[in-house]
Amino acid sequence: MRGLHGCLLLNVTTYKQTRPVAMEYRRAADKAQFRQVYESTLILYEAAGRALQESGVKKLPDLAALRAEYACA
Repeated sequence: MRGLHGCLLLNVTTYKQTRPVAMEYRRAADKAQFRQVYESTLILYEAAGRALQESGVKKLPDLAALRAEYACA
């Protein structure tokens, strides 16, 4: 990946792929056990979320449009 578009594409993809596990974690009765099992996925989700927030992304862009834009860049 190269440049800003590459980082944005990577972070959006990671965030969207790991979000279901993060939502399940929020609903988990035993959060400590759930986090122990899915810790690497939750770390990726949190890191991607922080990176998106730091880059000023308020609403997640459409992944298909982002990929098309990245391909043209």
